[in-house]
Amino acid sequence: DVSGDGETTLGRFELAPDGTSFVVNAGTDSEIQSAPLTAIFSDRPDGAENMRALGLDDAANPQQVSQVLARVLRQDGTIELSADIWGDANAQTGEGNRGFFTWGTAITEADIDSLSAAGTTLTFTGPMSVDNSTVATISTTLGQNVWTGQWNNPNYSFDAGGRIEGASFGSDPSQFSSNVQSGFVEGAIVGPSNRRAVTHAIDVELDGIGRLQDVGLLLQNP
Repeated sequence: DVSGDGETTLGRFELAPDGTSFVVNAGTDSEIQSAPLTAIFSDRPDGAENMRALGLDDAANPQQVSQVLARVLRQDGTIELSADIWGDANAQTGEGNRGFFTWGTAITEADIDSLSAAGTTLTFTGPMSVDNSTVATISTTLGQNVWTGQWNNPNYSFDAGGRIEGASFGSDPSQFSSNVQSGFVEGAIVGPSNRRAVTHAIDVELDGIGRLQDVGLLLQNP
C-alpha cells in the first residue's frame, strides 16, 4: 500500500530478513529502496515482537530517511512474518512515500503437498493494518484448492472466495457478497509449517461505504 502525492496504490513490498532494509516495487520505474536501517526489537504480549527500524543514507549530510514500524515474528534472529507501517522521505523536506505492508515467505512446496494430501482446512484470523478495527478471517483448503474469507468492521462486512494456485490465491467475482460492487482480494499462505500465516490485500468498492484498500497479516488459528 503506497501513499504519496495524495494517491494510494497497491505495490510489492520486500523486507530484509534482518530488518536492515526494504524495497517497494523492485525493478520498476516506481522502485523505492530504503536507506540502511537499524532495527530495534521489543517483546509484545501476544508472542510477537515490535520492530522499530530507522535509517539515514548519510549521517553527516542526510538526504533520505527511511523507517519501518512493525509487528514481526522471528526464528533464530530471522524475520519470518511482518506487517504494518513503512515510510521513505527526503530528509530535508519530509516529502516522500509511506504506506502499510504485510510480508512473509511463501510456504514450501513440501508443505503444500502435505496439506493437499491431507485435505486440511486452515483458518487464519487477525486485524487489518490500515484499519485495525477490521478483523479478517480466511479459510484455505489446499486439497480442493479453494478459499473463503470474511472481513468484519463496526461499519461494514463483506465476503469473498476463490481459487488457490500453489501458495497464492485470488478472488472470484462470483463469490463476493452482494454488497461488493467491484474489486479484488489477493494473497498468499506464508511462513514455516509451525508458524503459518496469510498475507493479503483488499481493494473493493462496497455499497454505502465506497472504496476500501487495506492489507493484513493473519496468523493461523491454533
